[in-house]
Amino acid sequence: MTNNRIRAPDLARGSALLGIAVANAVTVWTTNINHPMPGHIGIIAHDSLWDKIAIMFGAMFAAMTWHLTAMAVKASARAELGMGPAMREWMEQAGRPGRVLWVFALVGLPFMAYLLVAGALALWRALRPGGAAGRRLAALSDFAMNFGMFWMSTGLLTPILPFFAALAF
Repeated sequence: MTNNRIRAPDLARGSALLGIAVANAVTVWTTNINHPMPGHIGIIAHDSLWDKIAIMFGAMFAAMTWHLTAMAVKASARAELGMGPAMREWMEQAGRPGRVLWVFALVGLPFMAYLLVAGALALWRALRPGGAAGRRLAALSDFAMNFGMFWMSTGLLTPILPFFAALAF
């Protein structure tokens, strides 16, 4: 059996994930240069910046896992059905309540809410006057990562929020 799969989209997704990881690393490095407890990673402390970072990473990577899993389900169907009428019919059927794409959309609602709120807060921090240049740049990177992931995932919510189809690409 020959595989005629085009590898360019897989390479693009892989490089995008690498870019997200690099953006996260830069965000952590620039926001924690003067952290008062540099040796206390993993210890839960009141109002700990490390705890906030762990929550942000956990939520972001959970959202990425949700997104990639939903896309894998769609890619599997596309490999079997192609891009024609059969795929459109499958998408319609799978998007009905209780079916696979509808369940993915339901599971994705809290992730999408997190990504939108985190992106808006990061943009507010980036545009707030008086902040240090490094922190503002880190906040701008955080905005790009969160809002980009939100926008990239809008199409996955169309079974529940059909108007998101206008935002999807």
